[in-house]
Amino acid sequence: MKYWSRHSEAYEPPLPRRLVQSWLGLATVLGNLLCSISPAIAQSETHSKATAPADGKSVVCVEMQMGNHLYCFPKAALEIYQRSKLRQDVVAMSLMMPDLRLPAPEDNRRFFLGEMSRGMATTSIALTVHGPPISWDQAVRNRIKGGGPVPVEVPGPFGLVELVGGFPRSNPYESEFVAERDGFRFTIICGFGGVDGRPHSPGLVPTCRSEIPFRDLKVILRFPADHLDQWKKLHDDVISKIIAWTRD
Repeated sequence: MKYWSRHSEAYEPPLPRRLVQSWLGLATVLGNLLCSISPAIAQSETHSKATAPADGKSVVCVEMQMGNHLYCFPKAALEIYQRSKLRQDVVAMSLMMPDLRLPAPEDNRRFFLGEMSRGMATTSIALTVHGPPISWDQAVRNRIKGGGPVPVEVPGPFGLVELVGGFPRSNPYESEFVAERDGFRFTIICGFGGVDGRPHSPGLVPTCRSEIPFRDLKVILRFPADHLDQWKKLHDDVISKIIAWTRD
């Protein structure tokens, strides 16, 4: 055991004292680490809140800033990787059809086991801050200005207008329709498959997709093609849900 002297190169304390100093150093490091992560933990806890909807059931939501506004999205509907971030450019959620309820643990279990198809049982909602979508009328003006072909509008099913001709479709199994909501005309593109509605590939779930505006956001919907006859109610209900999640 060495002790310091005036002629020593370095002082080396006795072993018990060295152990105490090591433990003190470790405690200091751990304390600093806890202090650094505690604000993040506090922030995560503060922007997760419980709300009480009309049915009286408490729903945990996550506050997120999107564009110029604050929202509180139901945690059960959010994709897992988005459940702890305060600011988002894109938010993806899933709601159960036909009533747009939140997915329950039993639903997720059945999805995991393959007992239920997510594409047939859910509507996917994506909100993006990259500007509201342009209307179909604006798209037509852009095509005319650019010298491109414009599809012919013919009466379609369920109060929709079907588009025929125009640019060759990248997917020949898709059908394109024009819908109108609050004076905004937008397209609904459905992958029905063949003329009789059968999917063109085994296991393919026929779905429809559309883009509509909400405030400064673009709302992208993907829903089962079997529910195309409910397109108006579906879009209205989705917007009502988003309005209920708005905080400012």
